Amino acid sequence: MENLSKADTNVFDKTGTLTEGKFVLKNEPNREYLQIAASLENKSTHPLASAIKEANKEELLPVDQLENIPGKGIKGTIDFHTYLIGSLDLLKENNIDTKEVKTPYKVLYLAELNVGQLEAFIVADKLKDQSKEALSDLKKEHSKKNIILSGDEEKIVLAVKDEVNADDALYELLPEEKLTEIKKMKEAKHKVMYVGDGINDSPSLLASDVGIAMGGLGSDAAIEASDIVIMDDNLMKVAEAKRLSKKTLSVVYLGIFLSIFLKILVMVLVSTGVLGNYAMIVSSIFDTGVMVICVLNALRMLFYKPKYIKQPKKA
Repeated sequence: MENLSKADTNVFDKTGTLTEGKFVLKNEPNREYLQIAASLENKSTHPLASAIKEANKEELLPVDQLENIPGKGIKGTIDFHTYLIGSLDLLKENNIDTKEVKTPYKVLYLAELNVGQLEAFIVADKLKDQSKEALSDLKKEHSKKNIILSGDEEKIVLAVKDEVNADDALYELLPEEKLTEIKKMKEAKHKVMYVGDGINDSPSLLASDVGIAMGGLGSDAAIEASDIVIMDDNLMKVAEAKRLSKKTLSVVYLGIFLSIFLKILVMVLVSTGVLGNYAMIVSSIFDTGVMVICVLNALRMLFYKPKYIKQPKKA
């Protein structure tokens, strides 16, 4: 609780934390080519394929001689036409003239043998709706830096960094490299809060001063390694947790101050004889009274209203 209130460096994993871990189509391709691409990708379980299949609204076409080319794409025949879908390298290997699409996101290229490149499908991991606001909200809680640590490609990570207005981003990191970065921050006397969801985030969650895991889609290992679990994956609750920790500590510190101050006050009054014959009665009342005052002070937490959690409407 105390570490969370003092955390000045907030570190976020990208995939599944700032993003939904669900790929969507970013551009609007030709409907006929999208139908062909979805038909080719129909039996693929690759996350990029799911974005194309979900975007297609047309009936799937029968595919013959379907061939999965590991790490590169898919080849298949539709209505006696042979198509390829996958990376640019796949097209080049089949002697197809290519035109690369300049984008920070993933791209799948569709081509027809003996015809050429037909279409490009730009696919991106969808950013959570509240990611940008969540990082901005943390800055309002006097955090110095919001940092992204990701194993993804440079251009993709930097694009997400710009979208959420993070202060810094490190990319193409292995789990042990993420852990090294966390240790460097702690050695620089920063209080580090790490927010992640995957099994690869577990070492960083354990090493940080406060580890927060996404409980909805997060792995069991990440949840076990964390100090706090957000059950609905709502990033707005990260800043809410920090506000709650600050409020709780302020109540605790006030309770400590009141109990010590009132005890000392009564001791002074009794020892100096100011209370005279009433010293025994007053000290007895104060002994119980201080406890009651501290309990009433603690009960102030019942009136705490979370900023981003909807309050029930009064009837």
